[in-house]
Amino acid sequence: MGSELEACYVSRELTHFVGRGKREEDQYELVLQIVRSGWLTHPPHERSLGSSLTVNPNATLSNNEMYTPGMVCFCDIPLQDMGIHIRKYSSFGIAFMKDFIVQRGGMPVRYVPRGVKRGRTRSSAAPETMGQYFDRMVRRYYELFYLDGRLKQVSTQSPETEENSLVDLRFFFNFQIFSFLKFFDHALTESHPENYYLEREWRVLGNVPFTLEDISRVILPASYAERFRSDVAEYHGQIYPIAL
Repeated sequence: MGSELEACYVSRELTHFVGRGKREEDQYELVLQIVRSGWLTHPPHERSLGSSLTVNPNATLSNNEMYTPGMVCFCDIPLQDMGIHIRKYSSFGIAFMKDFIVQRGGMPVRYVPRGVKRGRTRSSAAPETMGQYFDRMVRRYYELFYLDGRLKQVSTQSPETEENSLVDLRFFFNFQIFSFLKFFDHALTESHPENYYLEREWRVLGNVPFTLEDISRVILPASYAERFRSDVAEYHGQIYPIAL
């Protein structure tokens, strides 16, 4: 009984799909490039293990515009349920066992339905949506952490100072909390491209190096399966051919 439930609700693999919006042949070439290189990279696609984060304090958090981490994204979707995701993104994907991604810092995002009203409040103020609430609180966060610009001029020579403790705390919130938030409209149809919740997204901040043995499965149209085996003869893992 337990294994049946696991098969229905949880995938043991996390899959990265490539080449959204590209021609099918270009998507295939991109899969080959990634598999041969041993790297999954985020823009600008430079091979390094460092992570980056762009923050625009003037943007809106609930529009998914304020935090732009350098990240590689995966979906936690069982094979039999990937149809909608494949139609939205691509027919070409590379899957890894979940533990492999966890060991590299991967975590699921937290989805926030931006348009629903908050259920609990600490004041008698007018009701606000979850998006408005998060936007208001992140503004307060910046007001506190950038008070008089003090964090912009922190010395790194005295790690025990209060200022450096605040830098560590800011780093934690920016990279481990805000970078893993994703706002969505829960009222959209399942097939809508902005119904993000169905992606069941995981993120790794930074790039992901791997070996052929780390790949648990390659997903591609059935018409490319034999060609892929020939082009990457040293790959002996699983292939999941999609009948389009």
